[in-house]
Amino acid sequence: MENKEHILGTALELEDKGFRFYSEAARKTENETGRKMFAQLAKEEQEHIESLREKFSTLYPERAHKDIPVFETEVSKYSGEVEALKIGRDMEKESIAFYSEWAKGDLQPLFASLIEFEKKHLEVLEAELDYVLRTGYWFDYFESSLED
Repeated sequence: MENKEHILGTALELEDKGFRFYSEAARKTENETGRKMFAQLAKEEQEHIESLREKFSTLYPERAHKDIPVFETEVSKYSGEVEALKIGRDMEKESIAFYSEWAKGDLQPLFASLIEFEKKHLEVLEAELDYVLRTGYWFDYFESSLED
């Protein structure tokens, strides 16, 4: 998969999948904090889509007015906040691995930036998952109280 057009199409697919999933999770999550978190993640995924589209237009100006080839994927069904957090965590890990593999040449600066964003998304999702599951961890720090 050395074709930049295909790599960008796959990157767009990952970001679009994240956008659609986080948008759905924001609509269906009852907890206000969770709803806001998912809405913010969806907004940031939309920004990533725009960055990828701009890169595609720069690399392929003759095709800028045409649709970018995106391979449709099914977004996992939403089945509650905990499951949504786990799915989001897995999607972010998938994106980080993909961008890490293909962050070279013309795509390196954009993909390196996206890796940093996805790592932040992953950190937020894991912290929220720890909070919801009451593991005692918050952003990888064990929180305890004198009452324990």
